[in-house]
Amino acid sequence: MKRIILFDGECFLCNSFINFVIENNNFNFYFLDQRSQKFSFYQKKFRLDDTLNTIYLIEDNKVYSKSKAIKLILKRCGILGYIIFLFLQILPKFLSDYIYQLISKNRFFIFKKKCVIPNKKIKSRTI
Repeated sequence: MKRIILFDGECFLCNSFINFVIENNNFNFYFLDQRSQKFSFYQKKFRLDDTLNTIYLIEDNKVYSKSKAIKLILKRCGILGYIIFLFLQILPKFLSDYIYQLISKNRFFIFKKKCVIPNKKIKSRTI
């Protein structure tokens, strides 16, 4: 079963999250930068937004976005990821999505826009 995480490759927060996933995951997540040409295939197939403010998880031909995607990814990221997942499960979806959107819209201000060079682990699992 192929799991694909679609993320903003120029966002420091997104890249840090992907690094966390790689370091704490025994499953085979694959990664796709939403700024790449290959994203348009998935965008058309699943009718995805192109604002770069949303992380997507494609799993079993279903698409999850925002806090739901984050939760499902974290659930598969070792004990630390699972603990964060459990904490996020306490929050109602409307609240976790609101927090997600607030961070997403302000991520370049909060974390500053940085050019991130993908490491070998990300490159080896990039579509």
